[in-house]
Amino acid sequence: MSPSTDIDLNVGRSRLSILSIALALFLFGTGVFVSLGQHYEVRPVWVFLTSFVPITIGFALTLAALLVFLLSQRLGARGACEIWSFCCGELLMYLALAQTLSGCLQNFVIAIVSVLRIKPQELALAPDVAREVGGLSEGLFSLLLLATGVVWAGIIYAAPVLFLLRIGIPRRGRWLLGAAYLLLLLAVFWISAFPYQIKARSVGKPRTLGGYFVSQFWQPALWVEGAPDFQTLAPSKPSDP
Repeated sequence: MSPSTDIDLNVGRSRLSILSIALALFLFGTGVFVSLGQHYEVRPVWVFLTSFVPITIGFALTLAALLVFLLSQRLGARGACEIWSFCCGELLMYLALAQTLSGCLQNFVIAIVSVLRIKPQELALAPDVAREVGGLSEGLFSLLLLATGVVWAGIIYAAPVLFLLRIGIPRRGRWLLGAAYLLLLLAVFWISAFPYQIKARSVGKPRTLGGYFVSQFWQPALWVEGAPDFQTLAPSKPSDP
């Protein structure tokens, strides 16, 4: 593919569909977290702070990617997407999708495991059966965390690299796009480290902002720490988000 080759218009439209689904997931996730906050009578933004921040970043990245994809489309007898703006939109899309996983799926995984941990206690199972159920629950948790973590790493690391290797632009352009993506990735990781540091300092943990920033490079490792413990959420007076 030559450097001047445009992208088929249908390819660009498919990206718009993907981003529309991401927007729907952001709105769905926000609604779920607000509903949980109302159910437990706690402030959802504080309890789910490590989810709301990725959702906010992802929402902004999704809107930016949508705008770039729309600007890349050339309507006419031979409709196509301008390749350079398409590349920018593609890289923004990968970051937005990764934020979707960080903001939404982490709490769904933790919620499943929390239910599995609480249920044996509610059923008053025999000690040996409770231990067996507990072991199975921990195994399921590890598998869920691994599966979602692999998908997250594939979207945020592998997909951009493969895209830049295969797209038909000059090598210098690939390096420039790769450098821009890396800078944006570092900025996203730096912002995403703040809610973890805020929650840690609120309970007296000594971890530093730099430590949480480094941990962002394998973000699934922080999902357990960032997600709330549904077993300890005690109802209080209702409050606004």
